[in-house]
Amino acid sequence: MSEVIRLPKQHRQKPHCATCGRALPDLKSVQITAMADEFGDTSLYALTFHVRCACGAPWDLRKEIA
Repeated sequence: MSEVIRLPKQHRQKPHCATCGRALPDLKSVQITAMADEFGDTSLYALTFHVRCACGAPWDLRKEIA
């Protein structure tokens, strides 16, 4: 299964907010469906989610494509 990392890289299995220490979402339940022909000659290898912790700190979480 793919892992989620907080950018910059930290705690691949348990991403957390460096500001307050709260756990950030692991995005294990995220499913995205796309047709291969939408990408043409390119490959999709990761998605980045912009999230905001309850304390207000913004983070980028990167989800690798398995």
